[in-house]
Amino acid sequence: MDRTDLLLSGALIAYVLAFLQLVVSFRWDEARLRRWPVLVSTGAGLGAHTVWLVRAALQFGHLPIISTQEVFALLAWAIAVYYLILRRTHPRADVLGLLVLPIVALFTLVALVSTGSKLLPEELADLLRMPALPLHIGFMMLAYAGFLLAFLAALMYLLQERELKRKRFGIIYRYFPSLSACETLGHRSLLFGFLMLTLGIGMGIILLHRSDPVFWRGDPIIVLGFVTWLFYLVVVHYRLAAGWRGRRAAMLLIVGFLATAATFVSARLFGHIL
Repeated sequence: MDRTDLLLSGALIAYVLAFLQLVVSFRWDEARLRRWPVLVSTGAGLGAHTVWLVRAALQFGHLPIISTQEVFALLAWAIAVYYLILRRTHPRADVLGLLVLPIVALFTLVALVSTGSKLLPEELADLLRMPALPLHIGFMMLAYAGFLLAFLAALMYLLQERELKRKRFGIIYRYFPSLSACETLGHRSLLFGFLMLTLGIGMGIILLHRSDPVFWRGDPIIVLGFVTWLFYLVVVHYRLAAGWRGRRAAMLLIVGFLATAATFVSARLFGHIL
């Protein structure tokens, strides 16, 4: 294991520690534990994770987004960043860590054990050296992170609603946020994800224009990306203009995330960077 892998291993340990601290804090109702200790552990993991990404970029001379290891590492980093942002803006976002931190730890573990070519593909050399590419990749990764947390908040909403309808007041009722808090967390994450997706697609259009003299080739992945953006545009519009809330809004967040995940997986399968 080289020095860079030690950084990623340290990040993984810190994320797992933050998750365990969160579990203990909820199990024994220790509110103080899920404040600074969890934040310090998550922040330490994110710091080591960031250093690993910077070292990988310097070592291979391009943004770490080619191999499976690089993709999972960057995606886990983006999710951790947005989770910390959301925690700063909403007091009940801490409970999302029970679902988010295992995902971050799993993606980091996949990155740690993955192998793959880290050499710069010749056909992508010019594209990967364009200054606009880091912005495009960064915005898209943060969009995925925002939509993932919106999806998790929607799941919590539906589970909490089911418990209330059945008048069962068990673990979900005790530890999950109120319906109103789940609604707010999902709404903020939706707006954040949509803003990042819009900026990411905008930068992608600039990249496409500079890298290919033929602007439009009818690429199905690009079409799917625009369809996903239009879907979220409609959802955002009706939530803001028509006040869509509750179960219907939660279902739309779940459908939207599944469409986004399908676009991401399809892009990788067809050889797109994102």
